[in-house]
Amino acid sequence: MVLKKLFTFFVAIIVAQISIAQSIVSIPNKEVLQSLDYKMEVLEDRTKLLELNQILLPTYQKQFYLPKESVANFGFASYSYWYRVKIYIGNIKNKDKQWYLQMHNTNTDFISVYFLDTKDNLVKKYDTGDNFLYLQRPVDYHKFIFPIPQNTGDTLQVYVKTAGHYIKTHIFDLIENEQLYKDMQYSLSFLIFLVSIIFALLVYNTLLYISILESVYLYYIGYLSSTLIYLMATTGIGYQMLYPDVVSIVNGMPVLSAIASLSFSNIFSIKFLKIKEILPAWVVKYMYFVVYIGILIEFILLFIIWDNIYLTQIFAVGMIYTIITSVSILSIGIWCFIKGSR
Repeated sequence: MVLKKLFTFFVAIIVAQISIAQSIVSIPNKEVLQSLDYKMEVLEDRTKLLELNQILLPTYQKQFYLPKESVANFGFASYSYWYRVKIYIGNIKNKDKQWYLQMHNTNTDFISVYFLDTKDNLVKKYDTGDNFLYLQRPVDYHKFIFPIPQNTGDTLQVYVKTAGHYIKTHIFDLIENEQLYKDMQYSLSFLIFLVSIIFALLVYNTLLYISILESVYLYYIGYLSSTLIYLMATTGIGYQMLYPDVVSIVNGMPVLSAIASLSFSNIFSIKFLKIKEILPAWVVKYMYFVVYIGILIEFILLFIIWDNIYLTQIFAVGMIYTIITSVSILSIGIWCFIKGSR
């Protein structure tokens, strides 16, 4: 009987240790990039109050799990999420190379990154996100980059806490400094190229409107302007280059600009495609109704954006609105093409 109890006790300890054990990722010797897909374990904090000292307790350690998907997607849930992984850094032969933890999401309000040694001692902590000044980021980049301490032994524990009002889909990887510099050059060059094209169209159509004063061009200018703002807001380069010292407008800029873009697109479509002459009258009424709904959402968002109340819910409504409106505009455009070709 005693042996049976002892056996049960040791089995329970082993199971507990297995459940608490973290996956270990080795920094590669030859490669310059290491994906953390299927390696970052996650914990959902519905209270949004848990701190690192609580997370390190066995009660919470055993609640971490490895998502079935390569990237965990929690939608617009208003909870906080903790990620963890162990990184083996003992095989870094070239000490001149700096490795970084890279988080690809450019729209996250709060991020805390903790690097711990194997005895749970804090080695380095970073606090950043869209609710912090851009200059507080550890690396000057539109993505979130965190230098990994490399002189603290062979193994590091990494904990990342994220919170905010945007969709919760976080992608992580490890990247070496030379590759990071190349990615920075390529990413910024590509984004600046896209911005330049939209800006050139904006200038061209502005000159056309000034010349002929046709209202259809005015709506197209509004569409291009809001699309340009949306691109810069969602990629993070707007915060990096235009308004690094203004935190308050960062939160709502993607949704505000997306709804504005679709509203202008609706009115432009009505004028440019001459929908009144081609399609039934209810289609035009529906499109204007969609515009009014978009304006209402924008006003609500402008009122609540300053105190962060119900931001998650209104962002979700805004994203649903953009999806429905986009499908509507595309469908009506195809309908106009079919009717017009007859």
